[in-house]
Amino acid sequence: MRRALLYLGLLTILTGTFLLHNHSITAFQPTSRGIGLIVIGAALGISSTLLQGFYKNLNADPGFMGITTGSVLGAILGIHLGFQFGSRIGILIAVGFALISFYIFDWASKSFLTNGILITLIFSTFILLLTERAKLDGTYWTLGSFNELDKHNVKLFAPFVEVGIITSFFIARHISKISARNKLAVGIGVAFLIGPFVATTGALIGFGLFVPNLTRRLIKGDTRRVLSYAALVGPIVLLLMDIAINHLNEISVSALAIPIGFLLSRFGKEQAQS
Repeated sequence: MRRALLYLGLLTILTGTFLLHNHSITAFQPTSRGIGLIVIGAALGISSTLLQGFYKNLNADPGFMGITTGSVLGAILGIHLGFQFGSRIGILIAVGFALISFYIFDWASKSFLTNGILITLIFSTFILLLTERAKLDGTYWTLGSFNELDKHNVKLFAPFVEVGIITSFFIARHISKISARNKLAVGIGVAFLIGPFVATTGALIGFGLFVPNLTRRLIKGDTRRVLSYAALVGPIVLLLMDIAINHLNEISVSALAIPIGFLLSRFGKEQAQS
């Protein structure tokens, strides 16, 4: 099973990267969108696995804990302050707000999902106010989109996500030990995994919850082992989903009106209920 998953992952990542949006074997060129989706899929899978291992709760997810929404608020605030969309300063502001959101949730985490929903609603209110004042597309930021995954933006946020990936694999060795130091490392890891790409795509809520739980059904083991495979399963599922959506858009124009974040959240909701 592990070998089959590895081969499937490598095949999907390669074909998805080279053929995404080209729709032709003759157009054998890598796309920035495909590379961006690989980075985002890995970030979502790793971040949720890390949080679930730290809190010992399978419902732990950056989206449901308010971390994703906090990142969106930081990104919009950066734009409101005059920084360019997807700029390094804007990314760092999103990362900072993600870390703050993590600590707010941790401080008030007596009722796991209830507090996450409450934090998300509070942040969403500020997001709506800022998007209206700055004349930004509220739907783009609250439901997410992959339309801005061009070469420039992917090159900007990918190195920051790599910092989160390295931090996550390092802290996974000590994830069972609850301490202030480990908590800070988990917070930094998740903040650098989520904040950078959210500053470009907007909120993608729910998909991260689906990935580690699917991985656990395929691979048995501790958090560190699940973390490694979740980094592979995330890109596989996200690439396949995006390819399917693109073909659906070719068949039905009405599918264009469905935000990617809405579809991703369906996965998370079904997983949370199971």
